[in-house]
Amino acid sequence: MFSLLARFVSKYAILITLFWVALAVAFLFLAPTLREVGVTEESQFLPQSTESTFARELLKEKFPAAAEAPKTTAILVMYNERGLTEQNMQEAKAIHDWLVSDAAPEVIIQEEVSSPLESSDQTTTLMTIGLSVSSADEPAKQAIKQIREYIRSEYPDARIYITGDAGIFSDLFRSVDQTIDRTTLVTIILVIVLLLLIYRSPVASLVPLITIGCSYLVARGIIGYIAQSGVNVPTLADAYLVVIIFGMGTDYCLFIVSRFREEIARKGREEAETYTLRSMGPVIVASATTTIVAFLCLMISRFGMTRTMGLVLALGVAITLIAGLTLMPALMSLFGRRLFWPAKVARERQQGRFSWMSIGQLIVKHAVVVALV
Repeated sequence: MFSLLARFVSKYAILITLFWVALAVAFLFLAPTLREVGVTEESQFLPQSTESTFARELLKEKFPAAAEAPKTTAILVMYNERGLTEQNMQEAKAIHDWLVSDAAPEVIIQEEVSSPLESSDQTTTLMTIGLSVSSADEPAKQAIKQIREYIRSEYPDARIYITGDAGIFSDLFRSVDQTIDRTTLVTIILVIVLLLLIYRSPVASLVPLITIGCSYLVARGIIGYIAQSGVNVPTLADAYLVVIIFGMGTDYCLFIVSRFREEIARKGREEAETYTLRSMGPVIVASATTTIVAFLCLMISRFGMTRTMGLVLALGVAITLIAGLTLMPALMSLFGRRLFWPAKVARERQQGRFSWMSIGQLIVKHAVVVALV
């Protein structure tokens, strides 16, 4: 089966490469991201049988007037450890006036903006701000951002903070976004460094990165459409998806490229590619299948976030496997021996004190000692 796959990939290498790249680019620009359609509010993942969910539904049924109340609130806090001055109170009143004006965000319910309340020790004043949307909605996040920008520009020296449900969720979303961006950047840099150290070739490092990158973009795009269709997919799934796909994808590509380098030193390109896929294909299929089944086992969880995360990660591994068996061999077929430029493909196994051959011989010779250690 894998020999047939190798011949198919070799024959249509250009078309397969163009297909994957075009699909990845299309999903990159057209597919919704989990930042846009994902779910951050954990209460949406609770089973209907939990007490908190039952209480929430009961409140809606018995107190329908509550629907007319603000869906969420933000709390603005001004603090001066030496005691609030007259200037501080004037600033608080000016902020209040701005919040109830037409210049403020539209989702603010002007009647639900309280007057500044002063603490008994006269160091703190706060006001509550009612919003007409849920704290997890995009307009609420934009409203908090606009309020903070106004305060930062008009009162840069004042110690003013935004908290409450809307403020906390805004910070949570920003923290999740920063986590995903940082995780993606660190993972990509780490993979590039490892591949360069192993292969000492920019081409051999770039090819796995292209394969893994296409896998990630396609998986993220498909999962984005799944979330858009109504399935509750956690926003954090994006961060886990980066680590899983880049980690496992690098592993699969290392297996394939390493075997291809050994075989092409002794055989022609097509024969080396066929033998590589025939020998390494079952290995990565077995590895990926085990991981996919393990992730799918998470779907028996009662907590919706864990259940959905299992499906998302299993789908990511499956797409990475397909790319590893098609796109990676296609790129190898296109580059051939140039895949390892500028290093030369050695026909003989490296000998020497610190070669892998010498390490293997040492382990075989002292197997019992190595196993005990």
